Amino acid sequence: MMTRNAPHLVRAMPQLVPLLPTMGRAERTLVRAGFLAGDALRKLAGTPGSILPRSRRISAQAAVDLAPAVRRDGLDGGLLAYDGQLIDDARLVTAVARTAAQYGARILTYVAASQATGTSVRLTDQRTGGSFDVSARAVINAAGVWAGEIDESLRLRPSRGTHLVFDARSFGNPLRH
Repeated sequence: MMTRNAPHLVRAMPQLVPLLPTMGRAERTLVRAGFLAGDALRKLAGTPGSILPRSRRISAQAAVDLAPAVRRDGLDGGLLAYDGQLIDDARLVTAVARTAAQYGARILTYVAASQATGTSVRLTDQRTGGSFDVSARAVINAAGVWAGEIDESLRLRPSRGTHLVFDARSFGNPLRH
C-alpha cells in the first residue's frame, strides 16, 4: 500500500520501545524478534527501506531525542521500528470503491450484512429496513472482530490489543511540528 496502492495516504510512523531496567532480556528479545518479523514482512511486500526503514537499536540519547519525556533513569537505549500509518481511512475506502466500480463492481452504501455464506450475503437497507440477497463467486467477510455476528458458523477467538498514539508535540518531540 505504501508504494503502489495508496502512497499518498500512508506514511512511515516510528515506534520506540525504551530499554529500561524493568525490561528483562527475554522481553527485549521478544520485542526485537517482533520488529525483525515486521522487517521481513516489509521485504516480502517489496517496500523499500527508503520508504519504511528497517528496525534497529538506538542509543539512549537518540531515544531521548525522539521522545524527550521518556524516563531517563537507567535508560539503555531503545528499539526503534517503523510501520505504515494510514492517514485517512475514509479516503482509502473511497479510492478502493471507485477502482472497484471502474472494474464493474456495484457499490452499495447504507447496507449492513446480516448473514453470509461463501457465495451469498443477506443485506439490509439501513434507510428502509428492507432486506435482499446478493450472490457472488466469493464473499469475503472482512468484519474483523464482528465477523461471527454475520456468519454464526465462524468460531472466533478475537485477540485484543491496544495501540495508543499520541501527538508527538504533547511530549516535546522536536522532530514533529
